[in-house]
Amino acid sequence: MATLPLLASVADAHGWRACLLVPCALVALGALAVHALVPERPEDVGLRPYGACQGEGGPRPLASRSAGDSLREIVLSGPFWVLFGRFALCGTTTAGLVQVHRMPFRADLGIGAVPRHEGPAAQAAP
Repeated sequence: MATLPLLASVADAHGWRACLLVPCALVALGALAVHALVPERPEDVGLRPYGACQGEGGPRPLASRSAGDSLREIVLSGPFWVLFGRFALCGTTTAGLVQVHRMPFRADLGIGAVPRHEGPAAQAAP
């Protein structure tokens, strides 16, 4: 919601293709922040690994499972498909209703992408 006015102004000035650069830059910035700030192992911040007994010391060896085995286990689980369905429904309705139908309708009425008297919260309301 906070990036809607920025995206609207970028779209007005440079076209819709340039709008893709804003979320890509934000994702890259977030990934760099996570990589720099989040520790790799619990031992890096003086904690024991989750599930380790009181007397256990260093890190335990990783299980000898391939990535394909883990992916197969995840895809066969119920929560994965519940989340997949909800995200698919959310993405479909956002792309289908807001971007394809609502914005051209607002343009037909003479309303710009972000009118000056409305904030991001008013833009989200139907």
